[in-house]
Amino acid sequence: MPISPQDALYGFAAPALVAAAVFWIASRFLSESARERWPASLALIAGFLTGYALLKLEPWQPTSYWHWTPYVLALAAVIGSVSAAQGISLIERLLLYAAAAWIAAWFLVPNYDDLEPSRMTYLIVWPLYLLAIAYALDLLSRQLTGPLLPTVVTLSMAAGLVIVFLSGSAKFMQLYGFGFAAMGGVALGSLFSKEKPALLGAALLATFLSAGYLLVAKTQSFTRIPMICYVLPPIAPVTLWIAQWKPLAQRPGITGLILRLLVPAVICGVAVGLAAWAERDALSEL
Repeated sequence: MPISPQDALYGFAAPALVAAAVFWIASRFLSESARERWPASLALIAGFLTGYALLKLEPWQPTSYWHWTPYVLALAAVIGSVSAAQGISLIERLLLYAAAAWIAAWFLVPNYDDLEPSRMTYLIVWPLYLLAIAYALDLLSRQLTGPLLPTVVTLSMAAGLVIVFLSGSAKFMQLYGFGFAAMGGVALGSLFSKEKPALLGAALLATFLSAGYLLVAKTQSFTRIPMICYVLPPIAPVTLWIAQWKPLAQRPGITGLILRLLVPAVICGVAVGLAAWAERDALSEL
């Protein structure tokens, strides 16, 4: 599955640069209330759509389940940023997240007769999984400022990208790559606003880009890679809650950073390692 120079430019570099630019512009020129909760969502959706448009994956009018990708992401961007406004209660935010997760599942999970687990199982379990991760990321996005959270989400998506590569799905590797590159752009842009929560308002969209499309890629995989490999990487950023433990949070310098990143890195490493082991025969033929 070679990556051409055009794939690298349009699928990775362009989405990352567009996302970084949009994040920087939105963080400075939106109104005071909007710049707290819209920059990351606008940057992620702009970066993703840049790659999607440049590589011309499919027509914008959906004819297959995964063609709904841009519209589902746009819905997540709007719901995530709007629900982050002051005055929206936790229960209201959870209900909005749950509705968006179920709508995403309805449109993105295929209806193959031989789908394992069944489509009904996905429609029940998948939204709950998305909701749990989105809620945890939402809480983290209000606690962590600067590039730490988007950087860890980017690293977890890098692990997911490797797993999608091993699963043999070129199309979903491209889709997942757009989100990975856009998240990397947000992490880059957040270096210039270290005192602000970088992912506030974008937790739902980040979850759809990571956890959502890993499970969709699983529905297209006919390899021996176990489900746990698709489930683990999106959970890794959630373990940054451990980094809020005072002895870690107050530890300075590179040692403190390494300790805060250790658990997410181990989780991602386990997922990639299990996937590589499952596909060891195919890898030996490369």
